[in-house]
Amino acid sequence: MALSRDANSGIFAIQNPAYKGFQQGTPKSPWDGFIFDLYPDTDRMEFILSQKNRPGPGRVSQAEINRIVQSLRRVAPAQPAPEATSARHN
Repeated sequence: MALSRDANSGIFAIQNPAYKGFQQGTPKSPWDGFIFDLYPDTDRMEFILSQKNRPGPGRVSQAEINRIVQSLRRVAPAQPAPEATSARHN
């Protein structure tokens, strides 16, 4: 995990039923975003949430960040359509 300038305001453990990981940054920091590194059993996911560097109601709250993290779910890989599979064998 590479640290960003957002990590200067803190690194926090985050998790949901499928993922565990770290949040770099806090909504109260002067920087313009957050980085999330999440680790399921077999892979890794990283995403960045950016926002304007200004105070006020336009900034994301920690409660909103928590809702985003809790909403993440793993899905099964897509299966090819049966006609696409049979067309390749002809």
